[in-house]
Amino acid sequence: MTALGCRIPTTEDAAAAPGVGTFAAAAEDAGAGALWVADHVVLARDVSSRYPYADDGRLRVDPATPWYEALIACAWAAAHTTTATVGTAVLVLPQRHPVEVAKQAATIDALSGGRLLLGVGTGWMREEFEALGWPYEDRGRRLDEGIEVLRSCWTGEPEPFEGETLRVPAGITCYPTPARPGGVPIYVGGMTGRAIRRAAALGDGWLALANLDEADPATLGAALERVHAARPAGRPPLRTVLRLVGTIAEDDLARHLPLLRDLAAAGFDEIAVDPPWPDLDAGRRVLDAVATAIA
Repeated sequence: MTALGCRIPTTEDAAAAPGVGTFAAAAEDAGAGALWVADHVVLARDVSSRYPYADDGRLRVDPATPWYEALIACAWAAAHTTTATVGTAVLVLPQRHPVEVAKQAATIDALSGGRLLLGVGTGWMREEFEALGWPYEDRGRRLDEGIEVLRSCWTGEPEPFEGETLRVPAGITCYPTPARPGGVPIYVGGMTGRAIRRAAALGDGWLALANLDEADPATLGAALERVHAARPAGRPPLRTVLRLVGTIAEDDLARHLPLLRDLAAAGFDEIAVDPPWPDLDAGRRVLDAVATAIA
């Protein structure tokens, strides 16, 4: 059975009113078991970097639009719900220090009773890295090392670490620890061959992303087979989430539901969709219809 996930808006005026908490509660009430938020720290006014999930490579967001911080939004969503997991899809870990992220994530997980999922990725906007003072070229290596540092910090007594891009000294502690003994589950996001191999090798899950209007069940199913085949022997099974980018309008459900059924049949453990927020009633109806279709 494929579970239902949903995007919670953290941009534009709707993120403040009706608000992230209102959307989270409505989505949980409609049957969404996972609530996902997107991540950007800053937006550049002039972007030459290509956004990978649009035909023309453009991120169609006004750079003056409020974009609420992802982990704080997760904490707010968790405070307005009781059972749904909250997660980042995806947090650009290489433009943050992983020790700080470990602290933030452990705090949310501990206070929410173990309901945080940490989706991480390399990021795509060079201009954002430059603004934050992080090099763009080594972001893949920094992601790999950052995942190792996160897990070490979540023991409360991190081991000293000396990598190519990151260093953690000996003799520090990092409490609280997450609610779950194994730490916060890490989902590696991305569709490239390198991202798939990274998810299989380092992740607790794989967070696939596809444009709703371009999603092809055969292509995504083949990627799903590759990530499972690349999973090292003896590791726990990889949980897989497909995050579909693009709003499902209520009057367009008939066109999208057959595709969603086919994507569920491909074998994803969860499909996360964009309901037609900020209309709460329409959002609930769309989530209900999608839940029935993918189940």
